Amino acid sequence: MPFSKHIGDGIFELRMVGTQNVRILYGFHANCAWLLLALSKKSQKLSTRDIQTASERLKRLQTA
Repeated sequence: MPFSKHIGDGIFELRMVGTQNVRILYGFHANCAWLLLALSKKSQKLSTRDIQTASERLKRLQTA
């Protein structure tokens, strides 16, 4: 915080606030940071669908 926050299941959120608010969900695998999902937000709260999408992508990386 204030720019990065742990969301859960190894997923982190990076916030960039300005005229357009951007959120990047990322995780770590094999000593690398992986960008899992990037979106433009108008509301404060992330949807559970976005968190599930990022979680599924991270799990696919870990099993590959």
